Amino acid sequence: MSDEEFRQWLAEAQPIDERFLFDTPEQAALASWAHTPSAHARVAEVQRRSDDEVVVIVQLDGAPGFHDRDACVCVRHESRKWHCAGSTGI
Repeated sequence: MSDEEFRQWLAEAQPIDERFLFDTPEQAALASWAHTPSAHARVAEVQRRSDDEVVVIVQLDGAPGFHDRDACVCVRHESRKWHCAGSTGI
C-alpha cells in the first residue's frame, strides 16, 4: 500500500474528531502528549515532507520510562487543520 493509499484508507476508516484537529502540526504533535504532563513534551525539530505532511520531533524528559524523542507524523485534514496520524519513539 502506498503512502497516498494509506492516507486515503485512514481518512475513510477513522473519521477524525474535531477535538483532535489543530491549527499547526506542532500543536497536533504536542496534544498527543497532553495527557502525560510529566513527560515535559516540547517541539525539538520540524521536518516538512510536503504541504500536507510534517514530521514533528517531540523531545521528552522529566519522568523515567519515556523514550527521549517521539516522531509524530502530522497530516493536514480536509478542513486544512492538522492532526497527528501516528507516532513512534526514537
